[in-house]
Amino acid sequence: MADNQPITRFSAILLWNRTVPGGEVFTVGNRAELIRMPIRYPDVIIMIDYGLFDPDNLFIVSMHFPHTRQIYYI
Repeated sequence: MADNQPITRFSAILLWNRTVPGGEVFTVGNRAELIRMPIRYPDVIIMIDYGLFDPDNLFIVSMHFPHTRQIYYI
């Protein structure tokens, strides 16, 4: 998960934990950390605050890691 706002990050994690019991949430703070996650976890679901990353970079991540699922929110 990439989100710099503590309240939305907390809410998303809470919702995720109630929806997907046993699922693990990792937070990232920059592009390099974002790219490392699908390398380590190929079937990862990426939740991103759309305003934090350049859309071109997000497209690149989706092209290089086709097994990831991405959720963008504002």
